[in-house]
This record gives sequence, C-alpha cells and structure tokens, in this order.
Amino acid sequence: AQNKWVEKGDEFFNDLDFIRAIPAYQKAVKKDSTNSYAMHQIGHAYRLIGENQKANPWYALALSVKPDSKENLYYYARTLLTVGEYDKALETYQKYNRLYPGDNRAKIYVDNPNFYHELVADSALYEVSGLPFNSNQSDYGPSLFFQYLMFTSAREREIAVKRKSTWKDTPFQDIYMIERFSDGSFGNPKIIGQPITSKWHEGSASFDKLTQDLYFTRTSFSNNQLGEDEQGITNIEIYSSHYGDDDKWGELIPSPFNNNEYSVVQPALSPDGKKLYFVSDMPGGIGDADIYVSEWEGDKWGSPKNLGEPVNTASNEKNPYISPEGVLYFSSTGHLGLGGLDIYYAEPNTTGFNAPVNLGYPINTVYDDFSFTFLNDAEMVFFFASNRPGGKGEDDIYQGIFHPKETHIEAVVIIKESLENTTIAAIMTDTKGKIIDADTLNESGMLKLNGYSKAAPYNLIFQPIFEDEIVGNIPDI
Repeated sequence: AQNKWVEKGDEFFNDLDFIRAIPAYQKAVKKDSTNSYAMHQIGHAYRLIGENQKANPWYALALSVKPDSKENLYYYARTLLTVGEYDKALETYQKYNRLYPGDNRAKIYVDNPNFYHELVADSALYEVSGLPFNSNQSDYGPSLFFQYLMFTSAREREIAVKRKSTWKDTPFQDIYMIERFSDGSFGNPKIIGQPITSKWHEGSASFDKLTQDLYFTRTSFSNNQLGEDEQGITNIEIYSSHYGDDDKWGELIPSPFNNNEYSVVQPALSPDGKKLYFVSDMPGGIGDADIYVSEWEGDKWGSPKNLGEPVNTASNEKNPYISPEGVLYFSSTGHLGLGGLDIYYAEPNTTGFNAPVNLGYPINTVYDDFSFTFLNDAEMVFFFASNRPGGKGEDDIYQGIFHPKETHIEAVVIIKESLENTTIAAIMTDTKGKIIDADTLNESGMLKLNGYSKAAPYNLIFQPIFEDEIVGNIPDI
C-alpha cells in the first residue's frame, strides 16, 4: 500500500504538481514510518514551492532514518537557517563538510562561523516597507518602465475561465504596470494587455528604454500548443515585444536561446542595451540554475556565456539586475546567506565580476528575498520582493531606502614652496561634480571633509588648479 502512495506521489512530483504530491507521500509515511525516501520527497516538495520552514522537519525525519544521507543533510542545514537555528545549522554544515569535504556549499559556512552577526551588523543602513498595491497572492519582479513600476502578479483578474497552476495551486501570473508619482505615491495597477498577456504565465520583465523593447518570461506556448520536453514538461522561455509610438505592444519575438528541453528565464538588460543577462538550467552549467549573458552583435544576440565563478555556484542563482553603474544584483541559495534566497551584489571588473557581497539584514532574512532593482541612479530608493511574514500575500514587493554611513576624512597635504602663501581649498565632489564639502588648508596643511560615504566614490580636487592637482577616488577607509 505504501508503495502505491509513493508511486502516486512520484507521478505528481514529476509533473511538478507538488501540492498533490505532498499528501500522497504523507500517506506512504503513515503506512511505513521508516520510509526516508517519501520523507525526503515531502521536504523537497515544500522547498520547491518556497515553504522551507515546512520542509525542515521532514528533512530532519529523513535523517533520523538515514543519518548520513548527503542530500538530506545539506538541505536540512539550509532549512535550519530558514527557521533561525544558526548554531544548529553551523553544526550540521560542519558534519556535512567532514563527510563530503569537496562541496564548497558547506565550506563557506564552516569558514565563516560568525556569518550571522556579520550579515545583521549594518541593519541601520536600510529602511524597508511594504507597498500598498501588493495583493493576497504573489507579487514580485519589480522593474522600471518610464515612470511606471512593472511587476509580476498572480492576483485574480476578471476573466471568464479562472485557471490555476498545479505548481502551487495559485492563479497564473501576469505582468502589471503601476504609475509612480513624483511624491513617491502609486496609482492603480493595470495588466499589461495583449499580445503579451496570455492564459499562461508571464513575468520577470526588463525594458530597454533606448530601443523601447520589452524582454519578458512566459510559458512556452505557440500555435495554441504548449511546448514540452522529452519528459512532457513545459519549460519557460524569453520573448520580446516593441512598444510603439501608438502606445501599443508589437508582435512577440522569441529569443534565440529558447529551447523546449530547458528553461531560459528572468531577462535583464544592461543600461546601454548591449548585454542581455538571463537565468537558465541549460546543460553544461555550474549549478541547478545559472546566470548567463549574451552580447548584442548589431543585428542579433550572440551565443550566451555562463558568468561562471564567483557569481554562479552549485546551487541556484536567479533574478539578475544590472545597475546604471554596471553592478550585478542577483539572488542565490549558494552563497553565504541568512536562509532561503538572499540578494547579493557583485561589482564589475575587467574579466567579469568580483566576489558577491550579501546585502545583509533587513533586505535579506531567513525567508526568500529576491528580484532587486533601483528606482534610478539619483535616489537611494530600491525595490525587491520577499515572502517574509507580515506581508499581504505569498510574495510581496518592498521599497527600500538606503541611508549610507557618513564619516569624515582628515589628511595632511604637502604644499609646494611656491604655494606656501597661497590660500588652497580642498573640494570633495561626487562623480557628477556636485560639491559635497570643502575646506581651506591651514598652515600645517591639514584638511577635514565631512559627508564621505563608502557607498559611492568621490573626487578630491584642490583649487587653485596647479600642475600636480589630485583628482581620483578617495580610498575606502
């Protein structure tokens, strides 16, 4: 009897119908309290629908039957983070590292035992609040469309036939737009409309304001048929549509990366529109899902390249976004984090990106935190999504305001003999030339400048201008 329920659970699980797979496996466990496979599958099903807290006790139960199971041990440690048991999670990672020393996913925690305290240390830097247009369903994926905020939502809409996804038993997702006014308030959300909206999933959009092309994710669907891989699974693809002068969307154009055998999702354009970042589980990657980039070759997108390490890991990397300064923001379960998906940033270098940095609390929590975007490069306002408690729905969009730490700079400047009797001013500006602070050098050459923030580079200029003027970035002190 218990084998019958395992087979039924596997059938649902393989069809990605996790909502019905869970009770089938639970019946198998009820028939046989030593069935570690069914326990493991229940944990996996809960984790895949984003309910890590419910997954945790099932991984623990599976480990009580098979204490050294590699997968159960790893995911038990991960889900311990999501229930806030950091000491126990560290102990479990240490055990995993002893048993499976070649896996860096555990080693990063073993090498950083104080990770929790470090990630919550700068919590005062951020002010985070939920937004009024969140629904009782899932809202995520904020991005910019002129003065509008574009986002993905599973909210109910007025249609004749209401359909639900078997993945989480929730309505299908659509792309919405909402106007953001100059005072920071919002209008009413409206669905993006035809031909982008279909009866299946659409979401994770990125708009190129230079070409006015929108890139977005949708269920593989054409000629009234769902695309399927060899196992009968429908994957997700990227499409684009041009926003015309008549305020209408043009025909849908499939990306050249689409393939029925794997998913390509979550497009993100660089500010100059010359690079397209996206996520895929295509063969040959580093982990379960990796971030790729394609460059515009004048008339087409070039072959995608895996970003590789240190961005991608053996786990999942998702939701890429490129800031106006070229900084990559993304979410991951493979880097040092607080639990669930955390948001990271990686600064660009000549060969790719530097090692990712966790944004810390309160942007990241023990829950899933993802899909980050800045409002613009002039305001320290950003948006992201989270399934943390206290929201209206399953996932909610949050607004964050960054309050950078301000300090001061004190220095001694060596003055040439020919300028000893000259009044010299030291001026600190931002990268756009806006003056932040200024000071006049005293006889000993001392200067003191206030308003310096580690969040952005500044220039230090001396006046009057002379041959050896210093113009450059102030070092990170």
